[in-house]
Amino acid sequence: MIFSVIVPFLNEERYIECCIKSLLRQDFDVRERELIFVDNGSTDGSAEIVRRYPEITMLREPLPNVYAARNKALAIARGEIIAFTDADCEVAPDWLSQIGWGIKETGAAIVLGKRLFSPRCSVTAQILQDYENAKSEYLLTQSMAKYYFGFTNNMAVTAHCFKEVGVFEDKLKRHADTELVQRCVLKCPRSKIVYLSDMKIVHLEIVSVWAWLAKLYIYGMHNRDVKELQSYYQELGLKERREVFEHLVRTYHYSFLKSLWATFVLMGGSFFYAAGQVFRFFCDLFAAKGKPLWK
Repeated sequence: MIFSVIVPFLNEERYIECCIKSLLRQDFDVRERELIFVDNGSTDGSAEIVRRYPEITMLREPLPNVYAARNKALAIARGEIIAFTDADCEVAPDWLSQIGWGIKETGAAIVLGKRLFSPRCSVTAQILQDYENAKSEYLLTQSMAKYYFGFTNNMAVTAHCFKEVGVFEDKLKRHADTELVQRCVLKCPRSKIVYLSDMKIVHLEIVSVWAWLAKLYIYGMHNRDVKELQSYYQELGLKERREVFEHLVRTYHYSFLKSLWATFVLMGGSFFYAAGQVFRFFCDLFAAKGKPLWK
């Protein structure tokens, strides 16, 4: 079997059927792929929707951790390539074909693809979308390994890579995908990690700027956890951010006015990310004094 597709879910009744239908529409031999969905404690109708599809193997993971759910599926996955997406995402019809082609052509151990926001999102949200994709592409094509990060809503890993470096670190609530990528960089330095622009998903949940800024806040809160496990990993500095911004403008052909607006939008994103870091700092400070603010 070539592919195992792993999708964890928790109360995704609104989007999960779109995700399932997009996976069933793949232009890929159905005999060469398996679909594994993992219920991570849903209380809505998500699991009932999944049960309607006999093509899907459904598991349950009682530990409330999305990476534990993915590891549960990894334990039974039979594919040579393990493809990951989320239940609130819709994958392109050629998603698996692009992954298979990309790994075959490049010999990559891990491939990461383009993430699009909901078609209903604003122009301002599209700027954030473009920046995230430009950042992934630039860092990976320039081999800036200490800045590599992962995202399991559009990511594929060879089964051999998992055998070499191990599964996801389920002690982490966030960023275990980034920790896995960094572990691969350190343990298997000759392994390739590649960005594929034609490997596309739509993140249906992101319909506004605020939805993504909220995620940036959460990412800021949890990013230090990765550094504690993988000290090689670094966040982008001002120089690297400028380089990514220039790549964004060139790649998406931004006009002067749109580039100016993008500057302000991205400054707002940086503010929310930093706010999450500050909140985490005070949480840890109070926890050290025996007065936890947040868990």
